[in-house]
Amino acid sequence: MLMEILDKLIYLALVAGVLPGQEEAVGVTIKADRDRVAMGRTVQVDVEATLDDGQPASGWWVLPYVNERRWGAHEVTDENGCVKLLLPLPNPGPAQIQAQVLPPVADPFWIWAKETRENQTIYLLKSFTLKGTARRASMNIVVDEVCKVYLNGHHIGDASGFTEHHIFEDLERWLRPGDNILAVEAINGTPPAGFKASLDMDTDQRRQILITDTSWRYMEETPDGWPEPSGSHGEPIRLVDPVYGSSWWAKWPDVPFRDQLFTGCPIPKDAELSNMVTVQVERRSIEVAQDPDHLIGMQYGTLYNPRFFNWNTSQAVPIVGFYHSYDLDVIRQHTLWLMDAGVNWIFIDWANHIWGKQHWNERDDATNWVNHNTALLLEVFARMREEGLPAPMVVIMTGLTNGPPTTMEAINEEHEWIYHNLVRNPRFNGLWVEYEGKPLVVSLDTGGLAVREGTPPVDDTHLTIRWMGAQLQGTRLDQHGYWSWMDGSLQPILIYYNGEPEAVIPSVACFDGRGWLDFSVYGRRNGWMFIEFFKVVLQHRFWLVLLYQWNEFTGAPNGSKWYGDSFTVELSDDMEPVFLTAHGYRGDSGGWGCYYLNMVKALVHIFHQQEPQDTIMAAYIPDSHQGVTGDRIGLKWTVAGKTPASYKILLDGAVVAEGLQGDTYTFDLSDTTDGQHTSTVVAEGATTRFPLSYTEMDIMLDQPIPVKVEVPFTKHKISVQK
Repeated sequence: MLMEILDKLIYLALVAGVLPGQEEAVGVTIKADRDRVAMGRTVQVDVEATLDDGQPASGWWVLPYVNERRWGAHEVTDENGCVKLLLPLPNPGPAQIQAQVLPPVADPFWIWAKETRENQTIYLLKSFTLKGTARRASMNIVVDEVCKVYLNGHHIGDASGFTEHHIFEDLERWLRPGDNILAVEAINGTPPAGFKASLDMDTDQRRQILITDTSWRYMEETPDGWPEPSGSHGEPIRLVDPVYGSSWWAKWPDVPFRDQLFTGCPIPKDAELSNMVTVQVERRSIEVAQDPDHLIGMQYGTLYNPRFFNWNTSQAVPIVGFYHSYDLDVIRQHTLWLMDAGVNWIFIDWANHIWGKQHWNERDDATNWVNHNTALLLEVFARMREEGLPAPMVVIMTGLTNGPPTTMEAINEEHEWIYHNLVRNPRFNGLWVEYEGKPLVVSLDTGGLAVREGTPPVDDTHLTIRWMGAQLQGTRLDQHGYWSWMDGSLQPILIYYNGEPEAVIPSVACFDGRGWLDFSVYGRRNGWMFIEFFKVVLQHRFWLVLLYQWNEFTGAPNGSKWYGDSFTVELSDDMEPVFLTAHGYRGDSGGWGCYYLNMVKALVHIFHQQEPQDTIMAAYIPDSHQGVTGDRIGLKWTVAGKTPASYKILLDGAVVAEGLQGDTYTFDLSDTTDGQHTSTVVAEGATTRFPLSYTEMDIMLDQPIPVKVEVPFTKHKISVQK
C-alpha cells in the first residue's frame, strides 16, 4: 500500500513537472523601468531567474503579483532565464511588485511545419545539452498521424494516433553528457497535423525536461547525415496548438497551477518570491471629448466567471492577465484605457441570456453571473465619477434571436428587470445613454423575428428599443432600422432611423457569415482593415459609433465545424491590450499589445477635429503571412486624417521608390537574399502625434513625428516536393 501511494505521488509530481525531492532552487530578481507612474499607465518589469548551479532557469513560468495579488499576464522565461512583463497599474498609491517562478510544465506544445499540406513528411530536430550523466530517461509522444523517433542516431520507436500516448523508456543508454540531438520523421496524410512530445531525463546533477516548443526546427527534405545530422539545420517550427492536456482538443490552459493564473489570486503561503519593487502610482485627470451629437462606443463583455467562461480557447492573453469579470481592478483598468482612448459609452453583451427560454425567470446561473458582473461594473463607473473621472455611459444588448430564439414576452420581462434593478438604482444615475427621452437598450435579433408578421410588439414604456442583426449586406434588416453586430463587407452598413443617420459599427476584422476560415474573410492586416472601416465613420459622422469589439476572447475549439467569435490573433476582432509574446489557444506567437487601442485613440482624436492635422497609416503584405517564396512581393497601405502629399518606399532602409501616389507598391526581390527583410512606407508631407505603441498606451506627443510603417517579411527558398 505504501508503495502504491508513493507511486501515485510520483505520478502527480511528474504531471506537475517536478519529482519529489528533486525541486531545483531558483533565484529570481526583478527590476522596474520606473519608480513612479500615472494611474492606468504601464511599467515594464524585467525578470531574471537562475538555477542553483548558476545556469539560467529557462522555460520556467513567471507569475507577477501586485500588492500580494496576482496581476498581469503570466509568461515563460527565455533561454537566458529572462522575460519582460508589462504591468498596467490602475490604483493610486504604492504598488508593491513581486514575481513567483514555477517549474516547466511537462506537457508540451503541438508543433508542425509553417504550412500544413496533404501527404506531408517533415523532419523535426532538437539539439540540447545534457548536464551530467543520464541515470533515467523516458519519452512521451502523441502524433497526427505517424512518426519515427531517433535519439543520437538510434531508432527508439514509432508512434501513431493523435489520441494515444506512446511512452518510450530506458533511453538513458542513448544519452551522453554534453551535446545531444533528437530527430523525428513525422508523416501526415490529411490535415490537421501535429507532433507533441516530452523527454524527461534525470542525471547525477539535476532533472531536465525537454518539450516540443518554439526552439525546435524542421525540414521538408531529408537532411544530410539523417538521423543524426551535423550542424544547424531547418527552419523554426509553428506552434499548432499550445494546449496543456492529453489530446488534440484538450482545454487550455489546463496546467497544475491553473487557478494561480487568474488576477486577484493571493500569493500562495509557500511561494518563493523575487525581491520586492515598489512603484508609486499617481492620480491623474482624464479628459474625454464630450459631443452629445457624436458618441464613441465600444462593445464589451462581462461574461467571465469561474464556471462558464474560463479562457480555454482564448486567441491571446490580456496584459492584465486572465480574469473574471467581477475583478474590480480589471474593470478599473479597462475603464482607464477606454477613457484614454476617447470612448463615451460601452455596449454590454447580454445577447445569449435566455436562449430557448419562455420567460426571464427561467434564466440560468450563467446569466446571473453576467448580471452580477454588470452591476459591479456600474458600481466601478459610479466610483470613478465620484473621483471626477468621465467614466463611460452604458447601453445593454439583450437577445431575442441568435441561438435558439426566446419569446417577446421574455424579452419584455428582461427589459422590465433591467429598468427596475439597474436603471432605477439611484447609484447608477447618469450612467445610461438616453435616446428619445429614455435609456437606450438594443436587442440582438439576427433572425428578424421582431419585424415578422404576428410577432407581439416590444414594450418600450420605460426604454427606447433598437434591434440589432448581423451580416446586413445579405439580410438587409437595416431597411427595418436594425443595427449590425458584424457585417461581412469592407464598407460597414450605415444605419438610418426615420431618414436620419443613427449608427455605424466599424470593426478591426470581420467575416461574411461563413466563419473565420472562409476565403472571403477580412483579417486584421496590421490595422489596415480598421482604418478602412473607420474612414466611413470620418466621412458620415453618425450619432453613435460602436467599435467592435473589446474582449470576447472565446473561440470554438479545434475540430469544430464552424468558427465564429475569435479564431487566431489575425482572425479575431478584440481590441483589449494583450501580451506581445504569450501564446494563445491556436498557436500564435503573440498578440497585438496596445496597438489597436492606440489606433482607436488616434482615430477618435481625428474624428473630433474639424480640420484633421494628424495622419494615421497602416500597411501589410497581401496574401503572404509576412513570408514570400517568389521574386515579387506587394505592399498595401491606407491612411486616415490629413492626406499625405506622396509616399516613399524603402527596403531594408534603402529607398527604392519615392513620390508615389496610390496605395500599393510591388518589390522586385530577384536580387534579394533569402531571410529576414523589412519593407517601409513613408507618408511624405504628413505627421502624427500618435506613435501607435505596442507596449503602452500612447500619450499624445507635443511635437509631431513623421508617419511611417515598417512591415517585416521573410523570403524563403522555393521547396520542390519530390
